[in-house]
Amino acid sequence: MHDNPPCSTLFIGNLGPGVTEAELRRVFSVQPGYVQLRFSLNQRGVTCFVEFDSVENAVLTHTQLQGQVLETNDRGAMRIQFSKSPLNRKRDAGGNPAGGGLEYGAQAPSAPLQLPIIKL
Repeated sequence: MHDNPPCSTLFIGNLGPGVTEAELRRVFSVQPGYVQLRFSLNQRGVTCFVEFDSVENAVLTHTQLQGQVLETNDRGAMRIQFSKSPLNRKRDAGGNPAGGGLEYGAQAPSAPLQLPIIKL
C-alpha cells in the first residue's frame, strides 16, 4: 500500500458508517502525543484525521494501530496513512480547534496568501 511521507497527522481510512467519533477518540486519545481528532461523516463513510505533537509519535501510532479492527466497523481493519497535509493547529479562545485542516487529498497553496496592509 502506498503511503505519504511521515508527518504529525494521520488519515484513518476504511471506516464504515457505524464507526463513531467517541470510539475513535477512545482508541487514539490514549496514544503518546495525541493532540486532536477531526471526524466527519459523509456519503462515502467516515473520514478521520488525528494530529500528534511530533512526527515520531505519529509514526509510533501508525505502526502500533495499523490493521486494528474497531468493534463497530463493518469494513474490517482500519487503514492508517500519513496525511498529505497536517491539520491546522490554531485554536480559538476556548481552546477548541479553529478553522480546519485540509481535506484528504487537498493541496496546500504553494505560496503564502498576501493580504493588503491597511493603515489606521
